[in-house]
Amino acid sequence: DDDDLVQTDRLDGAQVVPEMGADTAEPAMRGGGGGARPSGVVVGIVRRAWRPYACVLDPDSAMGSQYLAEPLDTRIPKINLTTRQADMLRGKLILVSVDLWDAGHRFPTGHYVRTLGAVGDKEAESEAILIEHEVNCAPFSPQVQACLPAKGWTIPEAEIARR
Repeated sequence: DDDDLVQTDRLDGAQVVPEMGADTAEPAMRGGGGGARPSGVVVGIVRRAWRPYACVLDPDSAMGSQYLAEPLDTRIPKINLTTRQADMLRGKLILVSVDLWDAGHRFPTGHYVRTLGAVGDKEAESEAILIEHEVNCAPFSPQVQACLPAKGWTIPEAEIARR
């Protein structure tokens, strides 16, 4: 993922300190001068930036109770999911969270979070779009709602005239 923070080793032996670049969102490399572009290998992932993904269960991928969930974002690989409720999840938009991705496995392993609704349902599809773009769609807390003006409030005439 673009937001992962990784630890790398430079191939020229210079020290590498993982940090976020000041001018860009790309990781910056320090150490070792020279005009050549630094190159290296990833030796570890310091922090994962995984989040829940809106997916559809692929019924044709069944291997016992294991299925592949296909994320709506085509940049994300299918996610291995174990469930005994596949019949209830067919034709539904579901949220799946990635747990791990073993080096020897083709796909990451994840778990079911919740059902958004039926595929094609306007409300479910809208919520999936908001989730995919990381828009918080949780209801406002009672503290926030207490700050709102009473129902029926309108902009005062003096304020309208001032604008």
